Amino acid sequence: SKPSDKTPVSQKSPQKTYELFSWNVNGIRAVLRKNALQTLLETFSPDLLCLQETKANKSQVAVDFPDYEEFWNSADRPGYSGTATFPKFHPNSIQIPPKFTSKPS
Repeated sequence: SKPSDKTPVSQKSPQKTYELFSWNVNGIRAVLRKNALQTLLETFSPDLLCLQETKANKSQVAVDFPDYEEFWNSADRPGYSGTATFPKFHPNSIQIPPKFTSKPS
C-alpha cells in the first residue's frame, strides 16, 4: 500500500547519512596555495564540501579533485564573494535561484 502523508520519512525510504563540510575560505586561491583544501579532503573526505567567499571563478583556479563534481557560483564582480560546491555524488537536480534585483530589507 501507498504510505500516507503522515508516515514518518524514515519509513518512506531508506535513509543515508552524509557528511557535509562548510567553509568560508575567504579566497580559494590562497587556501589552495597553502595546500589546506587538499589536506582537508585527504584527511576527512566529506561527502559534500561547500565553500563560501571563493573570490574566484572556475576558470581562475586549477582544481582537480577526481572524487568530486564541481558546481561554481561566482560573483559578477571579479574578486568578490562566490561559492563552490563539491559533492561526491551526482545531484538529482540543481536549482539556481533568480538573482536579487535589490538589496534585502
